[in-house]
Amino acid sequence: MTGNRHAAVSRRRFLGTAGSLAVAGGAGLLPGCVTTTAALDPTTIGDTPLKERTDKFIVGTHIDRQYMFHRPYRDTLVRDFELIIEAAPVLWGGIEWTRSRRDYSKADRIRDFADEHGLLLRGQSLIWHQVVPPWLETALGHKNPGAEWIMSEHIRKLAGRYAGRM
Repeated sequence: MTGNRHAAVSRRRFLGTAGSLAVAGGAGLLPGCVTTTAALDPTTIGDTPLKERTDKFIVGTHIDRQYMFHRPYRDTLVRDFELIIEAAPVLWGGIEWTRSRRDYSKADRIRDFADEHGLLLRGQSLIWHQVVPPWLETALGHKNPGAEWIMSEHIRKLAGRYAGRM
């Protein structure tokens, strides 16, 4: 093993310890989406890519962007999955930590990775109470008439940026 402790992770081990597996089916991607934390049984993985085992649903996984460009991890993502999910970069606190200073670079890298490898990308909540920028509570304030506009503007910008791409 090299200096990188993740270099020797095999496909079997990666799939056997995958933290989340998302399976999407039905007419739309989100309505039929199910997420489970049940690990895959490494003894039943075999050599057939997971995405080729069925045509009844889309096979996807939640990814960890810190390993996304690590070759064995990336190769397994591309080989076995059709859909990836990575929430943190599109959450409000990850995009606009400082008011009026938006940084979409992390979300764009994931979108570009999905495009480059022919993967679908599932977005997450446009607003989630656990990952909001620190300035938001003050900005929303008690009975602030501009609160609705602040939230609507965030949703419009984020949804507009990734419309048709996520």
